[in-house]
Amino acid sequence: MCGKFTIRPSIQKYESLTGYCERLFAKNRFTYEHIKRVSGLWKNIESNSFHLLDLYPEKLLDLVKLGQLSSLDLNKIKCMTYINVFDAFSKFADNNAKMNRAVSNQIIIECRKFCPECLKIGVLHRLFWQIKDIKICEVHKILLEDSCNNCGNKQPYLNSEISRSYCNFCGINLGRCILNKVILDDKFIDDQQIIIEDWMFLISGEAKKSKLLLGSGFEYCIALLYVNQGCPEIYSKDLNSLDGFEGSRMNVYLKNKGNSINIITLRRTFEIIRPQTSLRTFLNIEVPNTFKNSLMESLKPVPKKKFLAQSCLSPWCNHYQSSLGMNEVQMTRKRKLKELNSFKILFNCSGCHITFGYDENDMWRDVMGHIELGYNKILPLLLSGYTVNRISKELNVHYLKVVEEIEYFSQKRLIPAEINENFIPRRQETDILNKFMDLDQQNGTMINNAMKTYGWTQKEYYYYFAMNDVQDFLLFNRERKTHQKDKWLLRIEEVLNTLAQQQERPITFREIAFELEISPSALSNYNINGLIEIYKSKQNEALYPKLCMDAALYIQKQQTKPGIKMGAFYKDFGKTEKWINLNFPQFKDWLAEQRLVHQQHYIEYQNEILNRKVIEIAEEIRAEGKRPNLEEIAFELGYRKRSMLQNPVIRKVLLEYSIL
Repeated sequence: MCGKFTIRPSIQKYESLTGYCERLFAKNRFTYEHIKRVSGLWKNIESNSFHLLDLYPEKLLDLVKLGQLSSLDLNKIKCMTYINVFDAFSKFADNNAKMNRAVSNQIIIECRKFCPECLKIGVLHRLFWQIKDIKICEVHKILLEDSCNNCGNKQPYLNSEISRSYCNFCGINLGRCILNKVILDDKFIDDQQIIIEDWMFLISGEAKKSKLLLGSGFEYCIALLYVNQGCPEIYSKDLNSLDGFEGSRMNVYLKNKGNSINIITLRRTFEIIRPQTSLRTFLNIEVPNTFKNSLMESLKPVPKKKFLAQSCLSPWCNHYQSSLGMNEVQMTRKRKLKELNSFKILFNCSGCHITFGYDENDMWRDVMGHIELGYNKILPLLLSGYTVNRISKELNVHYLKVVEEIEYFSQKRLIPAEINENFIPRRQETDILNKFMDLDQQNGTMINNAMKTYGWTQKEYYYYFAMNDVQDFLLFNRERKTHQKDKWLLRIEEVLNTLAQQQERPITFREIAFELEISPSALSNYNINGLIEIYKSKQNEALYPKLCMDAALYIQKQQTKPGIKMGAFYKDFGKTEKWINLNFPQFKDWLAEQRLVHQQHYIEYQNEILNRKVIEIAEEIRAEGKRPNLEEIAFELGYRKRSMLQNPVIRKVLLEYSIL
């Protein structure tokens, strides 16, 4: 082919490049396969992904050459694709691939959406029909369709042989077989119109000249927060409607002046600005300096206050009114100290083992209440002859809290001997520290475990709990744990074996830790990377037969489609193609064999459809009192005569009707 196309139709309003090319080629009796032979037009002759013409046309063909052949200006060609959208936001991405994904995620390419009414008047495809958020035809105000009402199949982005006015599978006219779904909700139509106008603005290329897209990502992010808060004069954290994760990501981006992971995407922009404003208005918005200044002021780091240990407040302690015995407590143990988590920093006195800290009001006090409650209230009542139950009722304090306080003072010998003999355990336990170390490793509360394991009473437990070496272990973990590492490794192997048999659960540190009811960081102390790899291999060996079985069922459902696209299968299976090829290299060869078989079946299926169409057309021509001829049938099918004569199935039908 040389020069230009003989027939060059004008561009329809908001038409896609694939839609225009289909009309252009049909008018000049060409197909995509014929156009591939045009010298210098196609960059990637082997590609069958013609839908990329609407997304990244420059990857497939020379746009300048196409403009010459069709007498179209380059800018007009770009306005039939998403090139202007990619260009508008590309400056904010650290690489083009990420931005392309950020835009293409808004576009449906797995199937084609269409308006039955538009098909009737010859409009094959508008570019923004493929946008996920757009549900209606902007002209006819009816819902867009993606499936044939006759056979139920979703339509591919491009039909394999016939015009997009017809179903790719059963060949029925899509403009006539679909019942129009009229929308009566005026608000829904208005919302859709806003979305359509936003995308028209982007596709036209006007957005690239907008103030925010000419500026920095830092200014863009500030504008997003400004709209999110309702456009106030002053920034306020209380006005944010973003969730915690989104808000923290934007704060990090602003603190780094835009020099961090890019967060500016179309999805995030639309989620924030809708329904308050349109994209055109947002991209040209003026953010007042008062808002910017107050926002930056809120992002300044608050200097951390340094807290130092103060004096011990326990009158019976040998470090009373001195800070010499204070040691900072690292909050690594949470069993007994859950109530201490609201304190900013904790110190424990080595003389009395009372824990002190700064509360929310920066007040220094005894966090467990041993002084205020125990020493000042419970102990005087006990020395006055009150029983434990009576003290509990008198002070409206739980019975066990009273027992805990009394046993503490009993351990410290602050109770007279004649009273204290009622609270000292009658039997002498040995190896108390190791027993508490064992209790510390068990699930559940320590007091309940102590009662079950060692038969201790509540009084005995709290008496032993107040011992100095036990408190040292619980607060500072100074002693070695007596549990053998081998015992944990046996439990870990049991969990690994269970997970290996459960193919739906991955073998990871998080999953193993969840089963053992410990944290992943604690699990890392056992150096089990080698074990994990062994059991991962076992799990994969059991997974391969299921992979082939599920893939075979999936391929069977694709019999009426021109090729096998495995993306949806990998997603449903829960594994990526890269992971499967890495772990099961033999699967690639198996899949190649299945593709060959599928291709043969598909050719037979297409020949059957063509056979039926040739017969239908021939019968229609006969019904009109005419004799069928090859030229007319080829024109109706959109085929070249040579292609029809080369197909043995069609040739046989033509011979039967005496057309040849």
